[in-house]
Amino acid sequence: MTSSALTLFPRDDEKPVSNFTKSGVPGIIIGVVVFIALCICCFFLYRNRRRDTREAKSAQTWNEDGYA
Repeated sequence: MTSSALTLFPRDDEKPVSNFTKSGVPGIIIGVVVFIALCICCFFLYRNRRRDTREAKSAQTWNEDGYA
């Protein structure tokens, strides 16, 4: 056997490792969860920014009406 063929089989003192962890699926799952969390945070930040802009504009018109 060649040295590359020997690496395919686990040694007697090594535990076999699941192919699931090597496949990249856990990384994809974590990436999707983090992406969804970022989207939710950005949505709330954008919504609050729009709300603050509307409140500032109404306060500005209220101040202008009060001094007119």
